[in-house]
Amino acid sequence: MRHSLLVIVLPLVGAIPRGPLGERDTKTTVSKRGWLGHDVLDGNSIQPAHHSTWHWSNFHPSKWDWSNFDLCKWNWYNWLNWLGFGDEFCESDDDTQRPQQPTPTKPETPEKPPTQPSPSTTQAPPPGGGNGPEYINRVNKWMDACGLRHLAHDSTLESNAHQTSVEANGNMVHNMLPGTMAQVMARGDLTENFDRAFVGGWLCEMKTLFKDKNFCDESDLAKGWTYSGTDHAKILSNSRYTKIGCGTAKDIVICDVA
Repeated sequence: MRHSLLVIVLPLVGAIPRGPLGERDTKTTVSKRGWLGHDVLDGNSIQPAHHSTWHWSNFHPSKWDWSNFDLCKWNWYNWLNWLGFGDEFCESDDDTQRPQQPTPTKPETPEKPPTQPSPSTTQAPPPGGGNGPEYINRVNKWMDACGLRHLAHDSTLESNAHQTSVEANGNMVHNMLPGTMAQVMARGDLTENFDRAFVGGWLCEMKTLFKDKNFCDESDLAKGWTYSGTDHAKILSNSRYTKIGCGTAKDIVICDVA
């Protein structure tokens, strides 16, 4: 197809003016040579081209400037489309493939960070490191001295003992509230005087309870006490009771057991 087109356009090429290479790109006045029957623009006016003469002496292909001869650069697009060739006539010789547009990828959804477990709250141990108030440690210390079982702290018994000590108003008056199975009472409190009441006032009613049989006779905790019976010692040493709670008010200390 390219060869047949070349034959068709060769007569047309004969109208290209002669001149040095590149001269056609710099001239501002167009040559008056034109096609027979058409007007030619010379930069000043339009004149009929009927009297123009075309000399075959100018028709010399070897002297033409072929550097700009590129059919694919001419405005043949509409004419080629009419012939049915379209863009296929001037295909590029470059085999380099055009870069393909990257296929858009779906953005990754960031994963949620793992949920950190909430720190568990650990309740502080009761004063003294035991299973209740500090006085429980003293209770079980002296129970160990007698070779007896430990007593567990009970909040209900403690509340009963405290209420009874308040209602006693400084007097030795017992009151067994619901939940209490037995009760011991003495002068004292739950601080420094608690050991004196628990040991000298109650346990030493039965001196033989202690591993050291001379303890109650030699200990200052037992001095000054007078005993009219052994009921307090029997209650505290009775294995049926496993829980204890103590309270104090107005120099009266009371312990309820169950």
